[in-house]
Amino acid sequence: MTGALGAPYLVYLIIRSNRAGGSL
Repeated sequence: MTGALGAPYLVYLIIRSNRAGGSL
């Protein structure tokens, strides 16, 4: 996984988790 795609992917996972009801 490259850094260019890694950062946006991590953000996507966070947003997806938040929408799933997982709160930090």
